[in-house]
Amino acid sequence: MSTTLNSNTGSGKYNTQTFTNNVDIDKFFRNFGANGFAEWFNSNISKTAPWQKDYLGHNTNYKIVKNQWEVILANLPVLFGGRSPINLIEFLCINSIMTNETGGSFIPKSEGSNKSTSSIPGIAYEFNSINGKSSYNTNIVNKNCYVLFNDPDYIAAHGTKGMSSILKNTTDARWKGNTFPLGFASAKGFSKADETDSSGVKNGFLAEADFFKFRGRGFIQTTGRANYKDLVNFVINYSGNDPAINSVKKQWQPYGSNIDKILTISTNQQWDTLFQQTNNTVANYAVWSHAKNGGNYSQIDPTQSPSNLEKSIRRMGAKIAGGSTSGPYPTIFYQRVMVQLDLINNSTLAPIPGPYNPPANTPVPQEVSRAEKTGQDPNSQVGSDNNVTGSISSLTNVFKPTVTPEPISFDLQ
Repeated sequence: MSTTLNSNTGSGKYNTQTFTNNVDIDKFFRNFGANGFAEWFNSNISKTAPWQKDYLGHNTNYKIVKNQWEVILANLPVLFGGRSPINLIEFLCINSIMTNETGGSFIPKSEGSNKSTSSIPGIAYEFNSINGKSSYNTNIVNKNCYVLFNDPDYIAAHGTKGMSSILKNTTDARWKGNTFPLGFASAKGFSKADETDSSGVKNGFLAEADFFKFRGRGFIQTTGRANYKDLVNFVINYSGNDPAINSVKKQWQPYGSNIDKILTISTNQQWDTLFQQTNNTVANYAVWSHAKNGGNYSQIDPTQSPSNLEKSIRRMGAKIAGGSTSGPYPTIFYQRVMVQLDLINNSTLAPIPGPYNPPANTPVPQEVSRAEKTGQDPNSQVGSDNNVTGSISSLTNVFKPTVTPEPISFDLQ
């Protein structure tokens, strides 16, 4: 499409501007004296007040990595369920969330764990309810450890992994709770570091439980069994040619369409593969899946009144973080979107004469090799996963199959 500046006047004069991919977005931001969106954001937005601290008050340093941003946004409609074009407000909202969750790297990160020296070490971070973060073990969308350790399917799938002899068929009610029972394996010669090891080498039977296996992954930190359910549907009905997706699909085929069983027997390794080694197919689909299951929160009318627009943006923030629309994350999320929108709509910079049009055969960047790594949640997580390498290619079949799970909402904090 040809991207031109909207001729409307007033504070919302560019709200209805539309884009189909990163090339369109960069064209638009060249009108404001920058060499595309990443440069505009890094120069004008990253050091503004809403972007200097996260909602917990931690100092932040967001800088968008241009080439990796292009890889993801080249397939902008994928993030919106195939809908195209996308308006300016929708772009700023989804981009702000992804910038926050990836720290600007636009790499599908996995939620980290605490350092072994912490008072709540390793995977105890995900198990416990601490510092405003709810326990992933007692979250209603997950099965708690007590239930899983007595589940025949879980035992059959993971019963040969580390600490299974200690934990399977447990009667210890602490595994129903939100405080990790440090020292539970000390009588068998294991240290607390062994018990909470995020690698799962010595505690694999424990590390495959919902609280850790379904921790945050991807561009919006997809979290919880209910959200992963939609991704299982996607994988078992996948008809594309991505080898990593098809490999996991083959491993799950013996279980047919028994989604709950697949979730129970699935492994951290399988989910790491799907999020990090599938050319972003699964990571991109997860963004759309979460929005769809949250009532299509990423669809925002750019022509609504300022008060209703604020409600829509805050609603999107609440769907990501959980809690009310007046909570700390929806509040700072709204401020982050508006500092960008206000600068655009109130800019006194003269637009360039007419749209930027690249040469006729200029390709849209679709396949860009890049190093992928996983690591620290920029808000509050500590620790990192191992680096992996990936690139992006055509994302055909991303929207097959059509699935309609029940809308879900839960606290990710």
